Amino acid sequence: MEMTGNIGIGIDLGGTKICGILLDEEGRILKRVDGSTGDPNSEETVLKNLFQVIDDLKENFPVASIGIGCAGPDDFFNQLVVTSPNLPFIKNYPLQRIVQDRFGILTVVDNDVKTAALAELVLGKGKDFQPFFFITLGTGIGGALVYDGKIYRGASNTAGEIGHTVFDLESKEMCGCGKYGCLEVLSSGTAIRRFVLQGMRNGFPSKLKGVPEELIDARLIAQKAREGDELSRNAFLRAGFWLGVAFSSLVQILNPKAIIIGGGMSEAWDLMEEKVKETLVRLTMEFPRGNLRIFKSTHGPLSGAIGAALLGMRPKNRGPLNGPPE
Repeated sequence: MEMTGNIGIGIDLGGTKICGILLDEEGRILKRVDGSTGDPNSEETVLKNLFQVIDDLKENFPVASIGIGCAGPDDFFNQLVVTSPNLPFIKNYPLQRIVQDRFGILTVVDNDVKTAALAELVLGKGKDFQPFFFITLGTGIGGALVYDGKIYRGASNTAGEIGHTVFDLESKEMCGCGKYGCLEVLSSGTAIRRFVLQGMRNGFPSKLKGVPEELIDARLIAQKAREGDELSRNAFLRAGFWLGVAFSSLVQILNPKAIIIGGGMSEAWDLMEEKVKETLVRLTMEFPRGNLRIFKSTHGPLSGAIGAALLGMRPKNRGPLNGPPE
């Protein structure tokens, strides 16, 4: 494959694995390297493994930039990761400076959901549906708003945090953020798993009876739902209802052209779609939802890494910052 112009590294830094890609300016993936994060409590181990992935990616390539997507809130404008649920040692952490100093290559760090949204904007269907809201469904729930060719960040880069917005005022489930009734405790993979386990403890029949709890996750529950397990199906219907409530608020407040579904649990979208849309129709005025499209993301699990690469390569789309030079 002939290399063209600007080449960037994109890293999706997770609590258990590191996904890295090398992207050219045509949006082609030239190389992919996956690695283990290692002990998420050890700064030394995580950085060592991160550096190794970057070294492997840039070997024999003229890399112009490095982008990193990391879960949790970050001070994008000053390039500090405020906290990360996956990496406990991170507290107002200068990851951008550490990586840029190590490699001498322009580096930009952002929230992982925003990097996934950037991939959809530049190299996905999202570019034809602006403004759009990008939501990731997985262990947790994240969101990002894209408007006028850029990620809309708000005053402190937390615009789009739909997962930590409260929708159920009666909920007794506490979210990791400390509040009760957040969308994350209602519709995430973790919420679906909790619903099924609690149901079985309360005596509801299920094809998951006898399966060790540590092996039960949203993927397995989705499989059993498709096999006709009522408890598993109800878990996804409940999640779909609350997603519909959340989507109604998004449509009424933001009036997007599209809501785009990403994250690992997007593979179970078929189990929730009808309930989401039924709830959305019931709760939303007809005019603002008339032209709304809801569809799955273009790049699936690689969205975060692809968008991270674009952070350094496409400054006009990421928005301004006060850290590394443009």
